[in-house]
Amino acid sequence: MASSEQPLDVAVIGTGFGGLVAAAVAARAGATVAAFERHSRPGGCAGDFALEGFWFPAGATVVTGLEPGGILRQVFDILDVDVPAQPLDPSIVFHLPGLTLPYVANHRDWELQFERAFPSAPPGYRRFWRWVERVGGEVYRVGTSLPSFPIERPTDVRRSVKAVRPSLVIAAPWLFATLGRVKRLLGAEGHEPADALIDALLLDATGATSDECSAVQGAIALDLYRRGCQWVDGGTGALAMRLVRAIRGLGGTVRFGQGVRRLLRSEAGWVLVLDDGARVEARTVVANTPPGGLDLLLGRPPRTPQPGAAWGAFVLHLGIDASGLERIHPFHQVVADTRGLDRAGANVLVSVFPGRGLRAHRWSISASTHVTPHEFAVPPGEACRRRACLEERLLGAVRSVIPDVDGRTRLLRSATPSTYQRYTSRPGGFVGGLKQVPSVVALRAPGHREGPGLVIAGDHTFPGQGTVGTALSGINAARDVLEFLGKESPL
Repeated sequence: MASSEQPLDVAVIGTGFGGLVAAAVAARAGATVAAFERHSRPGGCAGDFALEGFWFPAGATVVTGLEPGGILRQVFDILDVDVPAQPLDPSIVFHLPGLTLPYVANHRDWELQFERAFPSAPPGYRRFWRWVERVGGEVYRVGTSLPSFPIERPTDVRRSVKAVRPSLVIAAPWLFATLGRVKRLLGAEGHEPADALIDALLLDATGATSDECSAVQGAIALDLYRRGCQWVDGGTGALAMRLVRAIRGLGGTVRFGQGVRRLLRSEAGWVLVLDDGARVEARTVVANTPPGGLDLLLGRPPRTPQPGAAWGAFVLHLGIDASGLERIHPFHQVVADTRGLDRAGANVLVSVFPGRGLRAHRWSISASTHVTPHEFAVPPGEACRRRACLEERLLGAVRSVIPDVDGRTRLLRSATPSTYQRYTSRPGGFVGGLKQVPSVVALRAPGHREGPGLVIAGDHTFPGQGTVGTALSGINAARDVLEFLGKESPL
């Protein structure tokens, strides 16, 4: 679109789940919408790619939010899009030294399995899991009411008032506490393997272990894995393509291979300068980027998270010949070291994706661990050494799931924070948003409004990580630009 043409109502920069949901909701409301994506596939950090005949997710991601009433389900419902999803029970399988334990959905069954697995654990752990059930359930209900935090304007109050009901008093006392404090108060501490299991799941879901993690965010993270994990054929990449088709079906456009390199103010609102120099005018913009990515588009120094406030990822991608193997559970949490979970390779999420049809024996495996981006900000030789060391550690985690994986491996690649910086335009290579500590959740969450008709969607805004979190950020971004345009949001 040339700048002389009628301005778009909404331009969306980036097609991660925040951008796709914002574009879809705005298109459903009747706005003229276009989304711009530098790459050839949607989904961002939850997208996918093909390599030498194997299909891989960009990151190891468990699908949630498609259960009845779930956030993603609400989005697809207003778009009238059917998503075949199979509930996963157990949602994930834990592998600790000498122990394999499925994370089952039924709360009482889980309590019994937990106690059998850790017979010497104090009784406070039972109290803790019942606290998770109560508080996590209440926080889950708050999330599905689609609130808008932090409260900055009267519209945020209107959007969030549905979340307020008497039962919320259960969660209110813990709003500014850590999950570690809850565990101590309930006597759920002192058993190293049990603590490691809890912290492993928290680290993947919130970026923080119990000593740092927000109590309310930790409660929903632990509870959601039993409440609403689903298997979707094609994973999050397939969900992203369904959103693309829905946007186009509503008259919007999604332009692949057309990235945005600058964002300028104009009389009409904003001008997007594309990679090829073309200019597109829009009345409002949703930037599906971290704050630092938006800064680069605006021509200013990028903001990056403070040291220790966010993570990068190291991901090992394996293509294997699975001939003769039986189908196994798709998601595995492998804890190699119960004493230092925040060290790279000590806690690994292994995702297994069998091929289809004649390629059913070709399995794609992604193994992901947290790293600090500065670990790879070293001379090339040292970076290669660290890459090789982590590849071997993560391969060891995969051996916990598929013991003979070495002999079956046909493809091995790995991704570092530099890879994410290059392919997802994230300054510093930070992924997953900010650690979900009490100072950045709910009422204290980072704001998403950057200027008149300019909002951010993605994992650096409320409520944070994962496809469900970024989807809610996209809903709130769409609400803001639609309000600016004088249009009613369908959610």
